[in-house]
Amino acid sequence: MCKIIKKIHTKIKVKNILILYYTFFTLLDITCEMIDNLHISRFEEVKIMNPYDNAHELVRALKNCKEVKEYLELKEELYKDEKNKEMIKDFRDKQMEIQNLLMQGKEAEQEKIEKLQSLYAILASNVKIKEFFDKEIALDVMLSDIYKIIGEALKEIME
Repeated sequence: MCKIIKKIHTKIKVKNILILYYTFFTLLDITCEMIDNLHISRFEEVKIMNPYDNAHELVRALKNCKEVKEYLELKEELYKDEKNKEMIKDFRDKQMEIQNLLMQGKEAEQEKIEKLQSLYAILASNVKIKEFFDKEIALDVMLSDIYKIIGEALKEIME
């Protein structure tokens, strides 16, 4: 080829390469801008998890949270004493009996309610058992909140 044709051919190649680079970087900028608009960092890996994996992650988070750990430690400490364990079990049995009656739409006998209240007063006089019940209530509130969050999300999905 003559020198003029080579120069023209080279200029066309360079021009095409520049156009390709420009197009690539323009698309890259647009993509990055779209990602930024989604509030996802350009360098952050987007991880979509399976709902089963999420459920297992929730269980791990619950097992490792402060409330559960403190509750389980206190439970272990209290249950070392058989008397404590038996009194707590007896209280729970009586409590469950009354709750079952109420759930069936029946009224609990006043005598059973008074026995349960009396048993609670005796148990709560023990500082550790009172603390245990308080931690149990806090844990129940947290779990109820989690159930509520899941329930509301499922309601949205099912509607």
